Amino acid sequence: MEEYPRFITRKFRTEVVERIFNESIEYKLNLNNPKTFNEKIQWLKLNYRNSLMTTCSDKYAVRSFVESKVGADVLIELVGKGVYEKVTEIDFEDLPDKFVLKTTNGSGTNIICPDKSKLNIQDSINKLNTWMEPRNAHYYKHFEWAYRDIKPRIVSEKFIDAMDDLMDYKFMCFNGEPELVFVCSERSTGNLKIDFYDMDWNHLPFERYYPNSKNKISKPKSFDRMVEIARKLSKDFPFVRVDLYEVDGNVKFGELTFYPGNGTEGFSPVEWDEKIGDLLILPNRNQVPYVDIRIAPVRDIFRRYIQKAKSALNKKLALTGARTRENNALSKHNAVIAATNKQYYEGSFDGLYTREKQDKKLLAFYLPQFHPIPINDKSFGKGFTEWSNVVLGRPKYIGQLQPILPGELGFYDLRVDDVMKRQIDLAKQSGVYAFVYYYYWFSGQKVMDMPLNTMMKHKEWDFNFSICWVNANWTRRWGDGQANEVIIANKDLDEDPLNFIKDVEDILNDSRYVTHEGAPMLTVYSIKNLKDTDRYISVWRQYFRDKYNKELYIVGLVEDDGANPQEKGFDIGAEFIPMTLTYRHTFWRDNAKKLELIDPNFSGYSVDYGKMVSDSRLINYHEFPVINAISPAWDNEARRRGQADSFSFYGSNPYLYGKWLRRLLRANDQGTDFIFINAWNEWAEGATMEPTSQYGYAVLNETGRAIIESRK
Repeated sequence: MEEYPRFITRKFRTEVVERIFNESIEYKLNLNNPKTFNEKIQWLKLNYRNSLMTTCSDKYAVRSFVESKVGADVLIELVGKGVYEKVTEIDFEDLPDKFVLKTTNGSGTNIICPDKSKLNIQDSINKLNTWMEPRNAHYYKHFEWAYRDIKPRIVSEKFIDAMDDLMDYKFMCFNGEPELVFVCSERSTGNLKIDFYDMDWNHLPFERYYPNSKNKISKPKSFDRMVEIARKLSKDFPFVRVDLYEVDGNVKFGELTFYPGNGTEGFSPVEWDEKIGDLLILPNRNQVPYVDIRIAPVRDIFRRYIQKAKSALNKKLALTGARTRENNALSKHNAVIAATNKQYYEGSFDGLYTREKQDKKLLAFYLPQFHPIPINDKSFGKGFTEWSNVVLGRPKYIGQLQPILPGELGFYDLRVDDVMKRQIDLAKQSGVYAFVYYYYWFSGQKVMDMPLNTMMKHKEWDFNFSICWVNANWTRRWGDGQANEVIIANKDLDEDPLNFIKDVEDILNDSRYVTHEGAPMLTVYSIKNLKDTDRYISVWRQYFRDKYNKELYIVGLVEDDGANPQEKGFDIGAEFIPMTLTYRHTFWRDNAKKLELIDPNFSGYSVDYGKMVSDSRLINYHEFPVINAISPAWDNEARRRGQADSFSFYGSNPYLYGKWLRRLLRANDQGTDFIFINAWNEWAEGATMEPTSQYGYAVLNETGRAIIESRK
């Protein structure tokens, strides 16, 4: 290893990485626009920071991670003491005749002992001492960041018989999904062979550094179990290689590798480097440069200094009273929000999306409450609209993005047709297939139907739409969060089913209306609010059959996943984020973030959006067919204003939304190609795809990118 300066800057690391790459690969490294797999590995080394990667690169700490994810049965048994802080702690007499020693902070730093009587113990000690020195940590060889902060220790594992001929199955996992597996064979000959396969065990026509084997390699018997393990171990990372063995019919864990081959092993033919690179979606984040301090004692001095300074600051804050604590919390909050906005803000609209036949259909709920109506003027004050709530949003905890303010469209009024036309243009060019207008109908009395009427009037607006009947009471919840005062009641009269379908028949027959296999889609919010569903649904279906010779496609929004919508007469259920989630798995208990409060009296709750998006239970968990759904964010603080039912997704951002959407686009269909999005413009509940002052066009851009990438 060459001599490095004491202070290793980002510039120095980048120069070393570029030099090593350009000496190893047949093309020049492009870090500004990485496209190939090897280029993206270099980008991750220099830019992506996830503390869990350090845990998983540590040959001992990773065992706890693996056990928590897939169970201890896949771990190779430890022998002797199991783990040693120093080489001098190892009692070779205590070790069995066969064993393996490996350092926690290295790669390839292993002592493999098939026969202790033939082991040169002193030579092994010398090697281990060298490998354990901080300056020899694997990080300093190629600046693979995950190894930087690993505590050097030694692990003693059981020797696996026939290790030389042991098949090694290495799963390449992208955003939590195994896409490729390569098999290492013929180790005992000294001429290692590597063969790549897809998940259907089709041999792929390329090599990476090592030649293919001439022998046919059979699919392992435990392949499905391996895939399941790889999926669970990889879900927290944009890319990781999961190494597994098959020993006596059982799966055993090898290691997790974030930078395979240091990203400097070439592909042949070289175009496969870019094909596999397409699978690796880099995190959309700007990294803050930092300085590495190479000498551990110097680093420790800095850490002690920082800890001492923090301790002194905390003592000072404790004496200054509630006002000072609040001011400091707000100051910290403002810094967090500024950094977040800088990281994800996109000031220009891509507008690159053009629909292709195979694309899934994204249906975005559309809230019409952005124009004054008499009932709201009377109940909440003259000129009340949703914007009246939005501007009252205030952050209650550090990192809460409140108030959420509009970007390009401003505080619009839906009485202006040009606003709706621009909404349609933005939606179409970012991949939204249709708006789903909330339809407020109370035994013939309609509220806020003007935007839908405008859509019906403008036949030249070439954009799809449908309606969702909100069969719930109209309460003061709209204006001040109070649900106990009913403004307009849902009467549920005997004649309501027939009167309703007659009222909406022209809408459902519009040429632009969303259909499923020719049947107009009618969505109901929600199943639990609709009494005697058989009566309503049978009347609707019979009316359309008799008059139009058409079927209806009736969708029930699921708030409680305990009831199968099909058993109540619906064609299919649909998730409604976040309500469906909050009834299931109680995410706020499983994944709740301990909030740093700005307002000590805040009594709402929050779900960690990042953990939720990465959770395997998020998609296709129902026991009955549903249309999957997604939300770019959720925070109803502006409407609830500190009440106990104030609920938010903590840490939501456009990048994580894009990750969730990509998972949905790749998920198995459940009889439809629809995905619901909540919402296009739920501004007072923090769920909006429209441009914001904080993120610009990032959510719209991520939507289009995700659909385009899903075609690959």
